[in-house]
Amino acid sequence: MYLYLNNNLNERDTLTAHIKLNNICSGGCTNCGKYLKSLCLCTPYNNIGKELICSSWLGIIDSLFNVGIKKVFFTGGDPFFYEDLDKIVNFALKKGVEVNIVTTGLMDIPKALSYDGNIILTAFEYRNYKYILEKFEKFKNVYVCYIDDDLYKDFKDYLKGNMKVIKCAVNKEMNFNSTHIFINEEGKILNNFEEFENYAF
Repeated sequence: MYLYLNNNLNERDTLTAHIKLNNICSGGCTNCGKYLKSLCLCTPYNNIGKELICSSWLGIIDSLFNVGIKKVFFTGGDPFFYEDLDKIVNFALKKGVEVNIVTTGLMDIPKALSYDGNIILTAFEYRNYKYILEKFEKFKNVYVCYIDDDLYKDFKDYLKGNMKVIKCAVNKEMNFNSTHIFINEEGKILNNFEEFENYAF
């Protein structure tokens, strides 16, 4: 998966992997998937029952590291629904890979997860921001992504010092290059964004 934001969170010259751990999400956004082509923060549920076990993901991450991957975005669905997220994240961190987790923030953070790095919150439709943002006060960087200005007004008063808000670009054509690879929840490497888009729907 590819995260496209209107700031320089992503360096184009960094080898980056976008890993979709699952297709389970509790967000229930009425426009689920509507912004996929312009935002690519997460994908809707796509009826895939198979989900790789932890050891398979560890092998994939190890291989990615060996070919020079420097940065990983874990997404879904929602990665916080993946049972062994802590093991996968900690393994990547020990390899020296920069880890980013894309989430709605609606579910509880696993207690075993000691990661305090980058979180990307997809604040598209839900409201209970005070409760959600309180859960992420311990993380190093939290990027709260929003589309609608009215939603931003709802949560701006709850932002903490470790949080940055980013208005996402909508209906913007994206150019992808060979520094990004996309891996779905079955572990299949997708060659380009068009293949990913066709697969997800």
